[in-house]
Amino acid sequence: MKKSLILLELIVSILILSIVAIYALKFTNSLYHQNMKNLNLNFAKLDLESTQVYLEQNGLDNIIFHSSTRKLYANNQLLLEDVSTFNLTSTNTLHSIDICINKNYEICQKWIIKK
Repeated sequence: MKKSLILLELIVSILILSIVAIYALKFTNSLYHQNMKNLNLNFAKLDLESTQVYLEQNGLDNIIFHSSTRKLYANNQLLLEDVSTFNLTSTNTLHSIDICINKNYEICQKWIIKK
């Protein structure tokens, strides 16, 4: 009788540990995928911010947007890929840029750059 009780306790313990391990793996997997999504989002934001800094420092001369290839060029060199929208509006003292990139999800920003 004592051996069967010990065997029953062992089976119940293994069952409980299995359930805990399964939920821990599900949580870890969910956390990993969320972190990868956040990493890709931050890379896309960093690409936009780098482009903004480049345009502020080097001006907007020779900026070309090819909507067919979805690429933005500056001085005939690739500046940014996966650009879905690029609108440049100029006034006497300011440039207004509406830009959207689409890297698994769309991120849009509006920049005001002084001439």
